[in-house]
Amino acid sequence: VHAWIQSFETGDAVGFVELDRTVFGARVRHDLLARAVRYEGIWRLAGTASTKDMAQVRATTKKPFAQKGRGAARQGSLAGPHYVGGYTAHGPRPHLTTTDIQQKVYDAAIRSALSAKFSQDQVIVVDRL
Repeated sequence: VHAWIQSFETGDAVGFVELDRTVFGARVRHDLLARAVRYEGIWRLAGTASTKDMAQVRATTKKPFAQKGRGAARQGSLAGPHYVGGYTAHGPRPHLTTTDIQQKVYDAAIRSALSAKFSQDQVIVVDRL
């Protein structure tokens, strides 16, 4: 696999270079590319979404009204999820979202990405920076 070397200042072709066929001539594996993109995207997630549970809501612990005698449904707290200002039932909690893929799989995905870019003429080799 061959590529032109371009001058960094002018952009003119100044030479020719032989590229490794195992890196720039590999078969494009879309399944590995998808796994690598998902793996890298997960690291951008903070995983800090949180809502208050029953113990964290600042509310009175007094029973709102008597258990019997009103004809209304029994209530034990004003911090319940059905009250305004109450806790959120089954809300999000902070957690780790990280996954891992094998190093060989990740390396194969990078080779596949470089091969895809090279086949689309989107790889530029420069002489120096």
